[in-house]
Amino acid sequence: MTGRIDAPVMKITLLLVTGLAAVAAAVPVAATADPAGAVKADLTQLQADITKAHDTLLADIAKISSDAGKGNPATVKADIQAFRSDRETLVGAVKADIAQLKTDIQAATAQPVPGVSPGPRRGPSSALPRGFA
Repeated sequence: MTGRIDAPVMKITLLLVTGLAAVAAAVPVAATADPAGAVKADLTQLQADITKAHDTLLADIAKISSDAGKGNPATVKADIQAFRSDRETLVGAVKADIAQLKTDIQAATAQPVPGVSPGPRRGPSSALPRGFA
């Protein structure tokens, strides 16, 4: 016995929670037409996923350390596999958050700011003094 009888159940639960969190985060972002609001929501989601990854992986490492002290290599091996699986899932969520943040930042910078006129278009030669163009 590895001491982790319900490890598959924990993995399925973690995947379901991660999926539901992603859907819950996507709904408010899709509902807002405000690009700045989307960026703020992305930052909030990124912070939540980083915190979740930190806490989960820290707990996994503590379990590895604790089981290593007990001297059962099979349990330690199972703990390391659980850590790797959790890391892959959680880092994937963080990477997806970063990709979404980049996309929303590009969309936000491409949209004009309401109430601010863009001003006249100036080419590269307009920055040069007279006679240097």
